[in-house]
Amino acid sequence: MDKKLADTGARSLSRADLDEGFNWLVEKLGAEGDEKETMAAAFAGAADKIGRLPVAVAPVLFHDAHKASRGSGLLLGLAIDPTACQACRICARSARPTR
Repeated sequence: MDKKLADTGARSLSRADLDEGFNWLVEKLGAEGDEKETMAAAFAGAADKIGRLPVAVAPVLFHDAHKASRGSGLLLGLAIDPTACQACRICARSARPTR
């Protein structure tokens, strides 16, 4: 998945991408049995919603780290609850594109 993001600069993750990431995480955590099933159920309930969120594949967080050490890049996702908006504009200032 990291190679695809590095090569294409994708702005969202497909369900297959999310499944790949989840399976990698479960393996790294060594989850088995009931723990793995509980994690899988929680993931299944949220995966489709997570997949609709855009991600930022930024040079500082992803590309530079990925070049230094394959697989170390980070994705940034920001979700805002519009019903909790206080009109402070922090989200707008935080989401400005960098060049």
